[in-house]
Amino acid sequence: MDKPTEDIQTFLGPQTSVDGKLAVHGMVRIDGRFEGEIASRGCMMTVGETAFINADISVRTVTVMGEIRGNVHATERIHLCPTARVFGDLCAPELLIEVGVILDGHCTIKPEGVGINDVKKAKS
Repeated sequence: MDKPTEDIQTFLGPQTSVDGKLAVHGMVRIDGRFEGEIASRGCMMTVGETAFINADISVRTVTVMGEIRGNVHATERIHLCPTARVFGDLCAPELLIEVGVILDGHCTIKPEGVGINDVKKAKS
């Protein structure tokens, strides 16, 4: 699989409104409104301060500054910036939550390669 470049390949501006399924590779930034589903394991996503997303998200990494209503799964990292508002569950190997974030949901932090049975054994 090709490594994504550091340049944004997909940009949805503040005046953009999209309903549907978004599947991209590389970097995507959303500053507008999106409803539906966002799925791309290779994607690095930024949710801008003006963004409103009503969707389940499954990407490689996501940095959130706006609002998400839906579950977020990242294969590498979720970063919630001070202006982030998330109403849904989070799952990633790494989770960074800064002061000021609004989060209403459950968090699962599970390093890659660790199974749920390993977690249960560690609690015993």
